[in-house]
Amino acid sequence: MIRSSTFEVCIEVSGKPEIEGIYPDEATALGRAQDLLKLAKYTAVRVFRVSASDSHTLVFEQFYKGGGSGSVIAGIEQAYVCTAASDVYSFESRQTLLRLLRHYFDQQLTTPLELLHDAMALRLLERDTLLFSQAGHRLAAIQAQQLQVRPADRHEALSRLFREILDLSRESERLLPYAGTLAARGLTALVAQVTAELPPEQQGRVVTFAVARLLREARDWPLKLEAACGLFAEEQSPAAAAWLDGVLAEVVDGNEAIKAVLGYAPNLATALEALLAVIDGSWDSRLPGTRSVQKLSDILDRQPLPRVRAALLGRIASALGGRTPLTRLDRAGNGVALKHLLPKLQQFGGFMGGVAMSEALTRRAKVDFSSGPEDLSFEGTVAALSGFLPGPARKIGYLLDLLSSDLGRRKAHFLTQEIAALFSELRGIRDFAPHVDSSWSQAMVREDFRRRLYQAGIPHRLADGLMRKLDQVKDGPPRAGRMPAATAARPRPTAEPEGEMGGLVLTCRGVRHVVTAEETPFTIGRSPDCGLAVDCAMASRSHAVIEVEGGDFVLVDRSKNGTFVQGADRRTTALSKGSMVLPEQGTITIGVAGDSPEITENAVVGFQRVRTP
Repeated sequence: MIRSSTFEVCIEVSGKPEIEGIYPDEATALGRAQDLLKLAKYTAVRVFRVSASDSHTLVFEQFYKGGGSGSVIAGIEQAYVCTAASDVYSFESRQTLLRLLRHYFDQQLTTPLELLHDAMALRLLERDTLLFSQAGHRLAAIQAQQLQVRPADRHEALSRLFREILDLSRESERLLPYAGTLAARGLTALVAQVTAELPPEQQGRVVTFAVARLLREARDWPLKLEAACGLFAEEQSPAAAAWLDGVLAEVVDGNEAIKAVLGYAPNLATALEALLAVIDGSWDSRLPGTRSVQKLSDILDRQPLPRVRAALLGRIASALGGRTPLTRLDRAGNGVALKHLLPKLQQFGGFMGGVAMSEALTRRAKVDFSSGPEDLSFEGTVAALSGFLPGPARKIGYLLDLLSSDLGRRKAHFLTQEIAALFSELRGIRDFAPHVDSSWSQAMVREDFRRRLYQAGIPHRLADGLMRKLDQVKDGPPRAGRMPAATAARPRPTAEPEGEMGGLVLTCRGVRHVVTAEETPFTIGRSPDCGLAVDCAMASRSHAVIEVEGGDFVLVDRSKNGTFVQGADRRTTALSKGSMVLPEQGTITIGVAGDSPEITENAVVGFQRVRTP
């Protein structure tokens, strides 16, 4: 017996669709739709005819007060290409769906990982005809260009893939034993089981199903993140760690999710500071965040998760590139807040977050670094940001990233000249990259910058010349005075003649401390157990450490807010998880730059080197 058509009545509330009921005939379904519209509580009401083959046709649609779905597709330019249903469960495919339908997933409070195993949710997405059609055609247009096929042909292939995923989602109950393995024995055991029992093309579907069962029980973002963090185990396989990385990245890769897990933050600058502390694994309760944030920070402190790190940096870049002020103060206050964030965003070769971060920081600094009613010029903004980056490697990396952005391409001539000028100053590879060691070889330094030079769109003749310059520089130590102290390579320990080492006199709030070589490492921080305890809100428990190397006192920053050192020449060096040889005298400022209006006497430590004859 052939099943006749049925009629589904779908309602929508604030962009969230639901199937209200299934009716045997069209007249009953239309009558129910009219009754629902009279209630004036639904944004839209639709009726679909569902055939025996499960194809559907929209037969009725009406919006209340011009409402309709608030969901829109994002303007993505790249999309992962799936050729089989098994490809759809990969992280790359899920990430494409997440970015294309970001607003939809925020509204539904779910993730692509959960959607792919929920037949009802997939049908509801399909019933949102405008959104579903736009998303399908956008994907088809992008992927058709990559595959060099007609968009119509690619759209047809995507439609077949969707039907396959929908059919598989209806059979998901067969996978329940694997969800039991995850719940009872953990992610490492689950990955080991599916690897042993299933062919590679089925493993992704099974692992994501088990994780989706776990996540769908959590009905808000903090609980969802907490459930995902619960997958972490101290002893887990690399394969399990890779899965965990993807799952956590999918949960936090959205503005609504980040807002929810951070909770209340007094301003954007504080929220961004909290995210940077999470990335660094140093978040504590003085920063905004829920219990789930603490768990994520603890995981990142123990294990590198590159996808999570990239997702969080993407959120930071998105916020910096937006129009929300960093603080509730005036432009000068926002400028101080941005200066405070910059040291935390630095890494070898520029700013963390690459092209997106460099563009966002440039747009933000153009406004916040201006002292008058007009924004800074592009050239002035680049000069100001470059001034915060110690050493040519970071400056060149920032300029290359900026040149690869839409904003930078419009100023390609200026940026190219700046890059060439910095290369012309190089005398040695260690002058360029003073922290080169066994973990980051000189060959790797050259290859990384070779790739970035050619990707930035610099004319090949100039890029070739710059690389020849980098290839020809000698592998000797940096020239004296060429690099700021914060980036200078630490000298190798040498024997200090007895009696010449002397000590370092520290002064804070009128109290004098003398640090000798025998007393190092000497800790400065908020904890009363530190050699010098500072009563400062910006201080970490163990904020910085003074060590001795090669007859010099070296300051090592271990904090989340940074340490600022000013020598007798009044030049300030910002340290963020870095180190520097202390000059003969100066000041160490905890957490804020020495010229900041927020500075207090508790945060300032004077120092002076004394030598014993």
